[in-house]
Amino acid sequence: MSQATTLARVIVGSRLHGLARPDSDTDVRLVWVSSPADILSPCQVADRPEIAPEEDGW
Repeated sequence: MSQATTLARVIVGSRLHGLARPDSDTDVRLVWVSSPADILSPCQVADRPEIAPEEDGW
């Protein structure tokens, strides 16, 4: 499978609304697009991209 392109990353949940406690996790939502080859291929199923903890940078 080809690499998906991330268009946006947005923090949601308690951190977005200023309600996070010290033990709160960080919820992130992605807007992404698969490559044309993944979209048009009858043999592959596009999957959502993974975010490495060090990559999210929040």
